[in-house]
Amino acid sequence: MKLYDKTIQLINGLFTSKEMKTYMKKTALWPDEGRNQLIFANETAYELGGSGKAGLGGVAITEDKGLVEGDGIYVYGPELAEIQGDMPYARIALIRVKEGSVEDTDHLYKLVRALEYVRYHLYPKGFMMRISAMKNQESVRLRREDLECGLSFQEVGSMFLEAYHKLPEVEAVQLIFVTDPDFDYSEAGHILERSEEITQALDHLTSKVHMDCDACKIQDICKEVEKML
Repeated sequence: MKLYDKTIQLINGLFTSKEMKTYMKKTALWPDEGRNQLIFANETAYELGGSGKAGLGGVAITEDKGLVEGDGIYVYGPELAEIQGDMPYARIALIRVKEGSVEDTDHLYKLVRALEYVRYHLYPKGFMMRISAMKNQESVRLRREDLECGLSFQEVGSMFLEAYHKLPEVEAVQLIFVTDPDFDYSEAGHILERSEEITQALDHLTSKVHMDCDACKIQDICKEVEKML
């Protein structure tokens, strides 16, 4: 199961020039609102990935321990408490699943989607995520009061790790938050877009609905994926 290995290699290649802050998962988790929250303008400290700035979110999985060794939360750029205004943003989850835990192509597709959908069921207090899955976009609005109470990427990342590990196939997660203004968000976006096309190809290959392959924009990717299965 190597479909996303190239994606992970390319993503990792974007982080070679600077040292990242590294955190482990916290035992006591930050409060979860349990539902969608609204953070109004007068409560907002700043936005990540908003105001026309780059905002990305994505997932890639592998069975290769050499690509995803163990759990970790990584921050490339300023931490939440250090940020003074709106910034570009990316949140990328690189996930290793247990070898042999993915039974077939249909299972793989459903697992990737389940991992992506984790973000729709997390509501960290003071951390309002806005997601456009069609465009692989993700942005966050931060509440000033919660930042003053200790809201950080480690807190949010710990909640994500806890949620990912609820899926029995998951063995390790490297969760990367990016706020460095000099990071190549455009290249990261292209890599994540390609990853999404691989997932769409899996859906097409397992679908019982007839597809007009000649008219499909990802037919070449479908052929590549089919060769690797």
